[in-house]
Amino acid sequence: MQPNNLLYILPIFFVLATMAAGLQAEAKSAKAQVQAQLQAAKMNGTADVIVQKMHNLGKIKWTLLPDVMKIELPIANLVYDGNLKRASLYSFKTNRYFITDAETCISQMNTMRNRRREVMSEWRKVGDSVLEGRKVIVLERTMLKGSRPIPSYITVKESIFIDRDLKFDKKFVGVVGAVTGEEYSLGLPLRIERRSYSKYNKEMHKTPYVVLETLSLGKHKTSEADFAIPKDFAVATSVESMMLEDSGLGLP
Repeated sequence: MQPNNLLYILPIFFVLATMAAGLQAEAKSAKAQVQAQLQAAKMNGTADVIVQKMHNLGKIKWTLLPDVMKIELPIANLVYDGNLKRASLYSFKTNRYFITDAETCISQMNTMRNRRREVMSEWRKVGDSVLEGRKVIVLERTMLKGSRPIPSYITVKESIFIDRDLKFDKKFVGVVGAVTGEEYSLGLPLRIERRSYSKYNKEMHKTPYVVLETLSLGKHKTSEADFAIPKDFAVATSVESMMLEDSGLGLP
């Protein structure tokens, strides 16, 4: 090929390559925009909003959509995308956030939490009931071994009241159990309580120890902003550094 021909063809190749790169960039940009729109759509809707009080965490607020869940806790907030299996945690006490996959979140939460050293029997259904005007399924189990020794004349039973209408997708169960330390594989509990039965005190069981209670239930229209991490927060390297680096505290 003559040098003059090269001088003519090279600019054409350059233009074509530039155009191809531009088209690829536009395609990637369009794909990213579609993904962002789909992601935002998951967070726009009418969510179930539940406010509960848990004995070991205090007041917690749930915002539940089919694919996205938000839990607001005294110590931190969690946004979990069930399809992406992505957990975003952030704390207003440390002004930090941490984004990770579900397995890492569960593992780190379980490592931090002092898990109860209790042995319980399997759950068994004891019936259907109505709690605060809502239909619930009632299950019960017996404590076989406590975190502290239990006198032989005392039997401890735990009851859980599962809402029959609120949908709680199984993809949320693992993360929620790790964060709260409570049982969610059966559905969304409205109440968890324990009662002690004694041979010598026939009145003991009448005063339950409330593990979890529901304060309110309602609906709320949500948008992407409801699930966003505050812009001025700094990134953390782990769940622990996100929540506890400044305070040095541990989970209850």
